[in-house]
Amino acid sequence: MDAEAELQAELSQLFALDTQKYLQVYLATVQQLQESTWREDVQQAYRAIHTIKGGAATVGAEAILRAATVLEDLLSEMRYREQAPLLSDGELQQALMEGGELLVGSLELTDSRAVAPLVQRLEALHIFVKERYLADVSEAVILQKDFAENGFDLVILDLDIALENLEADLPPGIQNVATQVLAQLKEIGQELAMKPDWFTAIAVAEQVCQNADAAVWREFYSEFLPRLKQCARRGGLMSEGVPAVPTTPTTGSPDSGRQEPLASVPPAPAESVPMAMPTADRFVVELAGSEEDAELRQLFAIDTQKDLQNYFGTLQQILDLPWKGAIQQLYRAIHTIKGGAATVGAEAILKVAAALEEILSDLRYLDDAPPLTDGNLQQVLLEGGELLLGALAVSEVPWTSVQRLEALREEVKTSYLTGIDEQVQLWQEFADQGFDLVILSLEMGLEELTPGTPVPPSLPEVATATLAQLREIGAELEMAAGWEQLLQKGEQAIAHPQSDAWMQFWPSYLQELKACARKGGKLAPTPPVPSTPPAIAPRPAEAKPSSKPASKPALEVSQADVQIAVPLERLERSSQYLVETLMATRATEGFYQEVQANLLPLVALAQDSIQYIAQLREVQDDYALVDANKNRDGGLQVERYRQGYTAINRLLEISLRLVELGAETGEAARRTADSLTKLDRSLRGLQQTIEESRLVPFETLAFRTRGILRDLTTRANKPAQLFVTGDKTELDAGTLRNLEPVLLHLVRNSFDHGLEAPEDRVRLGKPERGRIDLSLARRGSVFVLDIADDGRGIDRAKIARIATEKGLPLTDTSTDEKLLAVICQSGFTSAQAVSDISGRGVGMDVVASQIAALGGQLSLSTQLGQGTRFRMQLPVPHLFVRCTLLQAGNRLFAVPASEVFTMVLLDDLLVEEVTNPQLPYRQTVVEDTGAVPALDLLSYWQGDEQGRTLLPNSVAVRTKQAIGTDGIWLLADSIYGQNDLLVNALPPPLTPPIGILGTSLLADGRLVPVIDAAALIEVVLHTPERAQGTLWRLPQAVAASGGTSDSDRILVVDDAALMRRRLEGSLTAKGYNVRTCSDGQEAWEWLQVNELPALILTDIEMPRMDGFTLIDRCRQAGMTMPIVVVSSRLAEEWSQETSRLGATDYLTKGFSTNDLLNKVAQYFQGVNRAATV
Repeated sequence: MDAEAELQAELSQLFALDTQKYLQVYLATVQQLQESTWREDVQQAYRAIHTIKGGAATVGAEAILRAATVLEDLLSEMRYREQAPLLSDGELQQALMEGGELLVGSLELTDSRAVAPLVQRLEALHIFVKERYLADVSEAVILQKDFAENGFDLVILDLDIALENLEADLPPGIQNVATQVLAQLKEIGQELAMKPDWFTAIAVAEQVCQNADAAVWREFYSEFLPRLKQCARRGGLMSEGVPAVPTTPTTGSPDSGRQEPLASVPPAPAESVPMAMPTADRFVVELAGSEEDAELRQLFAIDTQKDLQNYFGTLQQILDLPWKGAIQQLYRAIHTIKGGAATVGAEAILKVAAALEEILSDLRYLDDAPPLTDGNLQQVLLEGGELLLGALAVSEVPWTSVQRLEALREEVKTSYLTGIDEQVQLWQEFADQGFDLVILSLEMGLEELTPGTPVPPSLPEVATATLAQLREIGAELEMAAGWEQLLQKGEQAIAHPQSDAWMQFWPSYLQELKACARKGGKLAPTPPVPSTPPAIAPRPAEAKPSSKPASKPALEVSQADVQIAVPLERLERSSQYLVETLMATRATEGFYQEVQANLLPLVALAQDSIQYIAQLREVQDDYALVDANKNRDGGLQVERYRQGYTAINRLLEISLRLVELGAETGEAARRTADSLTKLDRSLRGLQQTIEESRLVPFETLAFRTRGILRDLTTRANKPAQLFVTGDKTELDAGTLRNLEPVLLHLVRNSFDHGLEAPEDRVRLGKPERGRIDLSLARRGSVFVLDIADDGRGIDRAKIARIATEKGLPLTDTSTDEKLLAVICQSGFTSAQAVSDISGRGVGMDVVASQIAALGGQLSLSTQLGQGTRFRMQLPVPHLFVRCTLLQAGNRLFAVPASEVFTMVLLDDLLVEEVTNPQLPYRQTVVEDTGAVPALDLLSYWQGDEQGRTLLPNSVAVRTKQAIGTDGIWLLADSIYGQNDLLVNALPPPLTPPIGILGTSLLADGRLVPVIDAAALIEVVLHTPERAQGTLWRLPQAVAASGGTSDSDRILVVDDAALMRRRLEGSLTAKGYNVRTCSDGQEAWEWLQVNELPALILTDIEMPRMDGFTLIDRCRQAGMTMPIVVVSSRLAEEWSQETSRLGATDYLTKGFSTNDLLNKVAQYFQGVNRAATV
């Protein structure tokens, strides 16, 4: 398959997917038609069918195109109704549903003639709807509304552009532009018989044109033009009132302070209500909040990402693709994005996409590929795509990006389009966009021809009219003489009476005529078409040729190629259901094992009973002989013997039957076990499938990053380039979603703080353009994501000075680890001023917390003058975690298999005792590299500081970090086995101790703690002081102080970042040492490992752990520092509850800064302050 065919196949697949999606939108909208949302519903249904029609035209799906065109016409006329018709009888919904179903039926048709019955039925539905629901919609109303929707924006385009570029002073010529536009609108109003409001409003605007104040223009026209458009929709009726002229200082008046109207307002007609026009700043363009609009925005986001990937993919392969097909695909991708942006009101994306579309539209005029080997054109188009990517992340129109694209367009014109003048563009636009519309009726007539029959009388008339119209267009476009020669050839062919001749001649003739139009009337070097079609014998019906020169590929999509957009939330629900099913299956396995364990002894007992019954029967026989010898008159004994013998035989039969049932049940149990094994295997396969379905390539986020960086370089005029490695690596969609804000924040930081200005880089001997590297790699069960720049690096001394000036607790920047800890403190920022790039109050503390929430680790390496690298290590998410189960005493522990380095018997290791009581472990294992800490799991779990004696056959598990080999030994009595476990975090307000990842439920109902080996390694090897008070004893701060503190620190606990910043800023300004936490859970964990503060200010309503629980825990732990509740809750019962739990005071949100400072000062009596409160 050549490149052109591959491109067509890909377009067909995309069209099939989009058609299915938009048909679903259409049918769902029609089913839920409501009077209250009539206009929105009809507009949404129209947009869906219009999009399908456009796609069908692109891929040449003639059957779908014809059906969609008729249905679109029906919906287009329905849009002319301002109010909903009668919907309660359901007839309109039924007609529209039938229309959608007919369109669905056309999807399976590849021959455009086969769709004729469907089209006829759609036309009948159109007539029914028109007669039943559109009888009151006149031709004049249709023309007025058509103008409002399709013509108004074109008429005012020049004025709209001039107003967008309006600055402090009116530019020369804008008054002439406005006057011409208003005159044209007035003329159109007369032609369309608009009502008097139309002309009254235009008269007011003409008066404004005489004013030279740009502010008046901006204020007036910002509302006048949208209101005038609505007036056109209503046939010239200004339902909101004729706008009044804004007041302004009279131009040229010596008394510039006096306000006068520019002119009097003509009286409004009786049917409209005069209304003063409000100022422009009262009008905010925002997207509607309905569910339908939300769905459209979601579809737009998905489609935009897909179209951008298509754009960049095509651009990468442009050297290997046919030029015309490649540039058309690029244009179609951006044109689709522009259309979607206009639909959902995404103004920023719309403006940038429109500017990029202009570049691609210009390039489409090139029939032959321009020079591509130097890569210059690809670089221009790549930059354009990245500027569009940058627009996705902003709400305001990025005018710098638009201006840059306009400059790129001029470069493209100068370098590649010097031979393309306006006349050539007109020829090609007609050939590409107008020619097919002109010949449409003729083509439809050709499709109805049947071999061996005469030509219908109406068809020559259609052909004559079509050629006459083409001759007229050729004269207007100044076509060359070849155009007239071809038209005369067509006129000669009209006289032939047989359909066979027409079917042979006209398809190729029309294609030759179209090629001639593209070249401005010059004849293309193609094989000549016979001037007079020869007589051709009738062909069999099945050999009837198509009127098209070449057949289009059928819209067939293999099952493997079908892609369906599934919301991540739905996948997460599927994952949850799978988890519950797996857990239920494993519980069933546990029950089965228990039943089987009980069944086997029952069978064994039945077998034993058979032996005992046999022995009993022998004893019965012996007693019978004895009785017979003693008493010859044995009538009574014989009867007793018979009864006993019968009972014994019955018992024997029962026992035998029990054995048979046991064997049968055993076979059923075996089959049950096999079925459960197959079910477990199938569920594991389903688990893997769901996990794979959540994977998306990293390039989706890399696209966004390129766009953000391009936007930054354009706005800051600081060139930088992004290099991406590992963009094909697949990540979990949830991880990618949560990682996006982190990554974009670090890229902004690298650009703003890392890269030097161009002149500084040149002076330092660096390339003028800065470099940012983004790389992703998978190492085992961990993703490693690096963001590096070649900029100035981080000045450790400067960071330490800033931290000291801000009064932050951490100021040591001697190592990379300590430097990272300093810049990740809440409240730290090195920005000197707030800008639209950085310094906005969201710092590295947020980045660190988000990475921690993903279960990852953040590290930093920097070298002054060379650059900085941030590294994120993120775990690969799985529904289930493969774990090794260890038995320690009477308890099981689970250790993730990915964190296990090796397992050996304790007797094979050299173990030494540790006597230092300050260390959180009691043994070490001597390795070649030194002593490695060893932690007994049972002692760790029970909090036994002294430890216990382990047997030589105990097991030792060597854990390791995800990156590197640092680790510790975990000691247990034995290995229990391996299992795939669902790890559940402890629910709030429970607080997991250090080293516990969560818990998991085994099939037999036992709850198993899952060890967080990475956290234990971190605390034991790097921060052993954190382990004191968490592994062996109570918090040292509480134990040493008896619950009191001589610290002057204030702990602020609030989930609202704005409130935390306000409290921190107000208190820090007065010399207080402030630490902030985002909720009670974070505060409680901080209190475990830090010196107690002198005062706690806490909110009540917070996630994870609320203020009530925090207060109660502090008091239960013996902490006696004052606790002041800061809350917006005014209810007395809240105040009473906090007092009951131990709160010292209550401060209602809405307080002034002085109220806060006075309240805090009450609890700092005797503390020497530099600033008085």
